[in-house]
Amino acid sequence: MNPSRLKGLELIIPYWYARAEKGLPLIPGPGPDRTADRFLGRYPLYRKIKLGLANGQTLSEALAGIKGVPGYFVQLIREGEAAGRLPQALRMIMDQYPLRGRFHGQVRIIYGYLAAVLIFLAAFLIYYSFIFSEVCRNLAGPGSSIAPPLIMRLLFLGAEPWFLVLLAIGLAISLLALSFILGPNPADRLLLLTPIIGRNYRHILSLEMGVLCGRQLELGRTVPQALAAAGEALPPGSNHTAWRHLVERVEKGEPLSQAFEPELSGWTILETLRLGAASGQLAELLAGANDLLRAHLSVNLDRELERLFKGCILVCGAVAALGIIYVFEAILFSYNLAAMF
Repeated sequence: MNPSRLKGLELIIPYWYARAEKGLPLIPGPGPDRTADRFLGRYPLYRKIKLGLANGQTLSEALAGIKGVPGYFVQLIREGEAAGRLPQALRMIMDQYPLRGRFHGQVRIIYGYLAAVLIFLAAFLIYYSFIFSEVCRNLAGPGSSIAPPLIMRLLFLGAEPWFLVLLAIGLAISLLALSFILGPNPADRLLLLTPIIGRNYRHILSLEMGVLCGRQLELGRTVPQALAAAGEALPPGSNHTAWRHLVERVEKGEPLSQAFEPELSGWTILETLRLGAASGQLAELLAGANDLLRAHLSVNLDRELERLFKGCILVCGAVAALGIIYVFEAILFSYNLAAMF
């Protein structure tokens, strides 16, 4: 989910819920109720959706055309429109969105902090490497046999233009290879692979899938149909493909309690579905598991991400300490070298 593209969604959804609950059209006509419409009009997201609605699209169709909107939102609204229960669908999104919003907000802080510290440290080391390499060359003179310590010789490479060019090329190749490995949605895939963050993201996706699946069962859909709808909450990638294979196996008659896809091991939603299918109380167990998972995330999400952030601070502090030690060693070497002449 791209937060910049979805800016204002936390206000747009409640506004539409209030209008849908009263039986009013989502786009207000001329009159005093256009005040809120003009206020929300400052958000590009609202203007895009409003344009789609004005062109005859349904709300789910307008949202589906916007990159970054979670499939969970689109699928839930689509089902609400088909069943004539759009207010209930919007209400379910309102209950779920704060968890997703808090998660992505804290993850942005963690990744932003790491990126800022690493960029600053790299610039710091390159700058001082250039300074100390010049100092050593000027003090020792050409052809001098005096060699600085190994760590300084390695870091002096940061002052060489050819090394910086090779480093930039290597980083570009690494990013291309990483995007190829992670698949069509590298940001979500990276979140799933990151320790602690990945576990909480799987919990959030499992909750969204559980809500979608439970909604389908309430409407009288079959288990394969409910599973297919739940898969819409998954971001594109290997997990989405594995879920589709799981649905195909269940459609062919394989019991859900026995269906297994290695890439989905450890997902809360899959364990809940298997247990519910084995007990014959899938809808009831799914509803209870969703409530428990929502309560767990509400209590533990901030706590776990805060611990991760503190761990990142300690790691960055240790790396920065190594950089400071290098600078002091370089200063000491330069001082001793100057004293020899």
